[in-house]
Amino acid sequence: MRRVFSLALILLMIIPYASALPILDASTRFLVESRDYLDTTQEISLSLMALISSYSTAENLTEEDIEPFVEELLERQNSDGGWGYYEGSISNVVDTSYAVIALKFALTIYQAEDKEYKETSSAINKGVRFILDSYSINGWGYVPNTLPEFYPTLMAVWALGENGYSVEDEKIRSAIEYLEGVKKTGLREGEEVALKIIAYTSVGYKLEKQLIERAWELANSEDATIKEKALLTYAILTYEGVTFETTKLVSNIEELSKRNGTSFVYWFNEPEPLVEDDAIITSAWATLDIAYTELDLPLVLARFSRDLCSMIKSFQNSDGGWGYLPGQDSDEVVTYYALKNIDLCALKREEIDKALNWAKNRLPINQEDVLRKKLISKKYIYNLLILARFNMLSEKEKEENIQIIKSLKLEDGLWGNVLGPQPKDTALAIKALLALGVPKDDPDIQKAKQWLLSISHGGWGTYVRSRYRAYMLTPEVDTTIEVLEALMPISTGDELKPHIEWLLEQKTDDGWPNIKELYFYGVLVYTGEPRIDLTARAITLLTELGYNYREDFLGWILDQRAEIEDRKNLLEIALVLEAIHPQPHEINIWWVIKIFENEGCQVVYTAGKYYTARFVQSALEALLNSTAPLSEFKTFENSNYVVVGSLNDFNLSRYNPYLSIEVSGDVLIVNGVIYPLQDETTIIAAGKHENGYLLFVLYNKSSKAVRDIFSSGMFKYFRAPAVVVWYEPSDFPWAMPKLRGDFVR
Repeated sequence: MRRVFSLALILLMIIPYASALPILDASTRFLVESRDYLDTTQEISLSLMALISSYSTAENLTEEDIEPFVEELLERQNSDGGWGYYEGSISNVVDTSYAVIALKFALTIYQAEDKEYKETSSAINKGVRFILDSYSINGWGYVPNTLPEFYPTLMAVWALGENGYSVEDEKIRSAIEYLEGVKKTGLREGEEVALKIIAYTSVGYKLEKQLIERAWELANSEDATIKEKALLTYAILTYEGVTFETTKLVSNIEELSKRNGTSFVYWFNEPEPLVEDDAIITSAWATLDIAYTELDLPLVLARFSRDLCSMIKSFQNSDGGWGYLPGQDSDEVVTYYALKNIDLCALKREEIDKALNWAKNRLPINQEDVLRKKLISKKYIYNLLILARFNMLSEKEKEENIQIIKSLKLEDGLWGNVLGPQPKDTALAIKALLALGVPKDDPDIQKAKQWLLSISHGGWGTYVRSRYRAYMLTPEVDTTIEVLEALMPISTGDELKPHIEWLLEQKTDDGWPNIKELYFYGVLVYTGEPRIDLTARAITLLTELGYNYREDFLGWILDQRAEIEDRKNLLEIALVLEAIHPQPHEINIWWVIKIFENEGCQVVYTAGKYYTARFVQSALEALLNSTAPLSEFKTFENSNYVVVGSLNDFNLSRYNPYLSIEVSGDVLIVNGVIYPLQDETTIIAAGKHENGYLLFVLYNKSSKAVRDIFSSGMFKYFRAPAVVVWYEPSDFPWAMPKLRGDFVR
């Protein structure tokens, strides 16, 4: 006999916690504590999907919390491989699809050699076989040997898509043709549109623009139920990713939540005819929305990334840096790449400060070394890149190091060694000079660029110059990547094209070796093996250049997972993490908010901004669950700050060297992109001063956009160094202008 539990009864029976939890922790806690009161396969499956998606980011969620949901689904599987609506019910396609999708999510928390992985994989395979065997004519009915219907067909397509099937498969192609011809689906329109987007995306079917537009309309419609809004938001996120507009949707979902005291957050449909409250299912979809926005990473990579991040955290040396292998002396290059993963790995302030203090202490040692040898060194350059990235150099120190680098030029005005000017050394010098603020048109930088482009038409390697001739040895991937990284900010696509094509030609089936093939007098004498570090760097570089080899890389790198974890090469680990989850080089808003959550902050304001600052203070205190003192700005001391002011009150590039901002006439120019300068135009930007982190909230004349953003809480999802916000006038005089924004890259 099935049990029926109302939402009110569930809330009475689960035990609350003593202190307030962040919304993702509180919503996952609601699902975990509700486990004993779940009846349907769909409730268990969606709850499991939400928990798996939250696992990397919800602070108090453990494998022990998740495993009972997996075990429950495994126990409910029928002998024919399918699942029913309730435990023991006859197998049907819809519930089997939900279970198969959820268990596929669950695989990400296990290793391939784990017993749980094998049991879960076996259950998935049986479920997929049940779905395939239930195919009828051109789709799926609810149970085998029945005529196709819309809902089971759509769910079967999604489940098969999650298991590697694509639109190229005949059954999938026929099923989509059937789905596109159905007029009456039996679902509410919001569910129909959302599930179509998710299912079609899973099999690689190209979505019509009208379908996405309708999803947006419904997600913002007052007629949609809360469950529909949550489901539509998840569908749009899976299609478009985390953008300013999708963070608005997620913040709307947050506003629809309910709290049971301080411990649990949940969602349910408002009672109306023919609409159930669906508290568990609605809460699961809403939790998936928030988890997706927090994670911003495919689930299949979440476990792997978490394990690699754990190594980076565990193997930080006591002096603050990282060596190539655990226990080895700290190295500037490894430390630089380890610190590029502060976002994904959520490195704590004390871990970062230790690393930056180590880098600061290393600088005079590296300066002395290069001045004594009169040669540029990779350690010195990456030392500077660390400090420049985190704004740890004063203007005087920047100028001092610019002069040191320029003093190391050879007689011909380039950088190199006894063999003559070298592409890699010259590229390193360009990188450092640009990071220190030297303009792109600086004569030394331009001379270096022209020389690099003149000596090769496809890749770079060691350069040899004698009294009689000059030539380059076999081009190498390592040197070519270093040079391309240096030239990207100062060169056109056409200038770099032959070298990018050369780099692409060096790829083998499995990745990039340093030298693909080496010939001696026309005879092949060497074939290179792909290297993980070079492959990761190549993927990151090509992604920045707009080439999409990332999906191929992800499959390959997951095959190398055991080897990477066993070798514990920290440079490889840091580079792989960067390739898996490309991050901007600069500090971003999301990460600064995480710092504030751990350490707190003060709110300061410039003249005339008191009331807006007080509003921002109130929103931050609600998010951080702590006090944020408010005062008028005087100077930055040993603290973190939220700074409320006017657009012209601060030179933001001083606090974030990757930002360039200019107010000109009726436009705001940020990193070369032009935005309308309205009374409400606002920029929110992350930065750093000598002793803490900064969040600037600067606006033109009206604080309306500031209030809209901070009242909604959407600012905590901004994964960008800065966001520009304005209002777009409506085409209709009676309609309100729409809040618009852009993530600055």
